Amino acid sequence: MRCHNINMTKVAVVTGSSSGIGYETSLLLARNQFTTYATMRNINKSDRLREIALKENIPLNVTQLDVNSDSSVDDAIENIVKENDRIDVLVNNAGYDLFGSLKNQALRR
Repeated sequence: MRCHNINMTKVAVVTGSSSGIGYETSLLLARNQFTTYATMRNINKSDRLREIALKENIPLNVTQLDVNSDSSVDDAIENIVKENDRIDVLVNNAGYDLFGSLKNQALRR
């Protein structure tokens, strides 16, 4: 049986962290001492989040992750797990748009 260290820092990944709920959730988790990966498609939108993390000295890392790209998701998750050996919390907040008539959309989407 494996012993669990209850004092071990939890690792959280939040998608869609460039604004709104993802942004606020990333800050909330990091302020509560979760090692937090605030992921977003466009990391050029991360300046304010990085400034807050630095100023408050909270464990928040900005990572590029586009939920529309399997390789982007695979790379980001692989790197996070490589750094931490695990992910304890996933907040899948990112969304994507599909445009067009519903009858013309592929069933698998």
